[in-house]
Amino acid sequence: MKRSFLFALAVVVTGSLMAVVPAAALETWDAGAGYGSTNPSGVWSYGWKADSAGAFTPYPNFDGNSLGIGFMQWQDNAHSSGVDHYGWINHNPTAAPVTVPWGVYWDAMGIDMHPGIAGQHTTIRWTAPVEGLVDVNATFAIYSGWGAPGGFVSFNGVPYFGQFMLGNAVPGAEQQGSPDYPYAASYHGQFYVLVGDTIDLEVNYGPDSSWGGDATGVTFVVSEVVPEPSSLVALGMGALGMGGLLRRKSR
Repeated sequence: MKRSFLFALAVVVTGSLMAVVPAAALETWDAGAGYGSTNPSGVWSYGWKADSAGAFTPYPNFDGNSLGIGFMQWQDNAHSSGVDHYGWINHNPTAAPVTVPWGVYWDAMGIDMHPGIAGQHTTIRWTAPVEGLVDVNATFAIYSGWGAPGGFVSFNGVPYFGQFMLGNAVPGAEQQGSPDYPYAASYHGQFYVLVGDTIDLEVNYGPDSSWGGDATGVTFVVSEVVPEPSSLVALGMGALGMGGLLRRKSR
C-alpha cells in the first residue's frame, strides 16, 4: 500500500517538474532567414540530387546580384553557360516582395527553387546540429504560373512527402491547379534526429518531364519541440532520488 502510494506520488511530482522546466535552448531554423553566401551556411546547404535517395551535390557557384536586382542565388557551373543543367536556388534578401518584369513574384525573404533540365531535384538541406524531436513545416507554390513541378521532403534520403503541382498553360495567367495536381502544396511532420541527420526540401520538374516554368516558391522551417535529452535524464534522476527519500522517511 505504502509502495503504491509513494510510486504514485513520485509520478505526480515528476510530471509537475517536467511541466515547469523550460524547454532549454529550443531553436527554430528558417531557410529564408538563414539563407547565406557560403555553402554550407550554418545548418543549411544548397545543391541537387538525381532523386530523393540520390547523393547530394553542393552547388559551387554563388551570385550575389542574381537577375540584376540584388537577389542571392546558388547555382551549378553550367549556369554561366546559360544552360542550368542542375537548377538553382534564388533568394530575395529584402523585407519587401518583388515582382520581376516577366511576372514571377518573390515573397519578402522568399526562396524560389528551379529543378534541373533532366529532372534533377534541386535541394535545400538542413543538417541537424542537435539531437531530439523536430517539427518540420514546408510549403511549395508555383511562382511562374505555368509549370508542373513536384515538391518533396526526405529524411536521410528516404522520401516522406511528394506532391506534383500544376499551373496554367499560359504564362502570366492566374495560377490555378486541379484536384490531382494543385497549384500549391504543404507538408508538416516530425522526426527524431541525431546530430548530422539530414532533412531535404526538394523540387523536380514533375509529371510533364519539362523544366519550363517550374520555378517554385518554398518555405522551410525546422523547430525543436522537446528539451535536450540531458535535461530529461536530469529530471529522471531527480525523480528517482525523491522517490527513494520518501520511501526511507516512510519506514
